[in-house]
Amino acid sequence: MSRTFVLTLYRLLLPIALVIGFPGFIVKGIRRGGLARGFAQRFGKFSDGDLPAGNARPLWIHAVSVGEVMLAQKLIAELQTRRELADTPLLLSTTTTTGYRVARENLPETVSIIHNPLDLGWIVRSVVQRIQPQALILIEAEIWPNLVTHLKSKGVPIFLINARLSPRSEKRYQKAKALIAPIFRLIDHATVPFSTDPERWASLGIPSDRIHCLGSIKFDAPRQEQQDTADLRGWLERTGGKTDEAWVIGGSTHAGEERLIADAVRDIADGSPARALIIPRHAERAPSIISELTAAGYQVHQRSNDTSHGDAHAPAVWLCDTTGELQRAYQLGTVAIIGKSFRAKGGQNPIEPLRAGCPIILGPHMQNFLEIVADLRQHKAVMQLSEEEDSDYAESLTRAIENLLTDPDFSATMLTNADQSLAQHLGATARNADFVIERLTAKSEST
Repeated sequence: MSRTFVLTLYRLLLPIALVIGFPGFIVKGIRRGGLARGFAQRFGKFSDGDLPAGNARPLWIHAVSVGEVMLAQKLIAELQTRRELADTPLLLSTTTTTGYRVARENLPETVSIIHNPLDLGWIVRSVVQRIQPQALILIEAEIWPNLVTHLKSKGVPIFLINARLSPRSEKRYQKAKALIAPIFRLIDHATVPFSTDPERWASLGIPSDRIHCLGSIKFDAPRQEQQDTADLRGWLERTGGKTDEAWVIGGSTHAGEERLIADAVRDIADGSPARALIIPRHAERAPSIISELTAAGYQVHQRSNDTSHGDAHAPAVWLCDTTGELQRAYQLGTVAIIGKSFRAKGGQNPIEPLRAGCPIILGPHMQNFLEIVADLRQHKAVMQLSEEEDSDYAESLTRAIENLLTDPDFSATMLTNADQSLAQHLGATARNADFVIERLTAKSEST
C-alpha cells in the first residue's frame, strides 16, 4: 500500500478521532491539572521559555508517558556528558500530563519540556518551523505519521531508541501491516533491547540494516548498592522474626496474593521453615490485608504502626506497609515472589530482587515484562509457575519455595544465570548515546 494513500486516510480519520476523544481529554485535564498550559501547547502555542533559547538546533526527544520519560531521563543524562553535544539544546515532549509532571520533577532545568503537539498537518508544520530540530528521537514506540513525514521531507533524521514491541502490539501491528509499514519505513535508525527484536521490527517495515541491538536502557543497572537494613532488621527481631532465618519476600503484592504467599510459606515441609514478609503494592490496602489474614488464622505484625494483630500463638506474617523499604527487604530475602503475577495480571518488576541478590518465583501473568522474563527463562534464571501446573498455585508455589530453600546451589546458579542475562544490558544507555552521536556526526560530515 502506498504511503500517500496511508497518509491520506490517516489525515481524514484523525480529526474525527480527535473530536470524539475531546470530552475525555478535557475531563482528564481537569482531573490531573495543567489543562490550560497543556491545551495551548497541543496546538503549537508556546510561551517565552517553553522552547530552547538561541539559534542552536535542539535534539527533540519524545516520550509518551511516565515509563518512557524515565528512560528518556537516563538517555538525556548520558547525552549531556558528551562534549559533542555541549552546545546542543535538548527538548523533551510527552503525550500524557502525568508524563509531563514526572519530567518536570526529574529532569534538569537545562532541558526544555513541552506537551506533544497534535499530529495535525498545520500544527506540525508550525511547530517544526519554530523548533528547527536537528533530529527527532522517539523513545520505545510512539510514531506520529504527520510529524515523521514532515521531518523526513526536511531531511531531519528520525531515531527510534530502545524500541519496544510487546506480543500484543506486534499482533495488532501485523494485522494492520499494510497501513503501518509505509510509516515505519520512514525511521532512519532504530535500536532494540533483545537479539530477537530486529527480525520482528523488520517484519513491520523498518529496513533490517537500520536496526541495531544495543541492550535495554530500562535494565541498564549494576547490582544494587547495599542499603542500610538495620531499622528493618530491628523491627523483625523485635517482633519475633530472626533475620538469620529464611525469609520469603512477597514483593508489590495485589489482592489475594498475600493470603496465597502466607499459606504457601505455612505449608512448607518440616525442616525447611521460613518466614513471610509481605510488601503490598498499595500500602493503603493494609487494613483489608490484616482482616483477611487474621480471619484465616494468622498473626500479622504491621510495620507502619508497630502493632500486632490476631492470635499471638498463630503462624506469623510480617506486613511492611511503609514506602521505600522494598529493596531493603529483598536484601534480607532468601526467596522473592513477584506480585501482580498470580491473582492479577501484568506483573511487577522482576529485576529489583535479582539486583539485590534474591532469587525469584513468578506467577504466569507477567505481561508487562514479557521480553525480559523470556530472556531470564532462556538463561534458567527464574522459576515461573503456570496455570496448567496448578490453577490455584497453592501447592506449586509451596514446592517452588521448598526447592529454593533446600538447594542453595540451585539458588546460587539461578542468580549467576540472572547476572549473565542482565549483563547484556549493562552500558546500554551509553551505547545508545554513542549510536545517536555517531549518526548525527556522520550526517553532519556528509552535508
